[in-house]
Amino acid sequence: MATITVELKLDAQQQQLLQQAAANWGFTLQEYLQELALNSIDEGIPTREKIELDANDAQFLNSYLNDPPVANPTLQGAIVEHQQKYGRW
Repeated sequence: MATITVELKLDAQQQQLLQQAAANWGFTLQEYLQELALNSIDEGIPTREKIELDANDAQFLNSYLNDPPVANPTLQGAIVEHQQKYGRW
């Protein structure tokens, strides 16, 4: 079986966290990353769908993206409550 080398750039904290997680499972860092990568295949590869809009729909979508409507008072209150509980997003 042919092998390849993959380079992964991590900062020191990320590397330490991954090494700790690997050790918790009894793996080397290489074994752990390989296991994660191979297990992610089971989750499937996400697919992208192309959506085609006619000129009117494209203009409508653009107007909402560039100038979204103002949230009603109930939604504004829910946003404030959420931000107080969970922080800003």
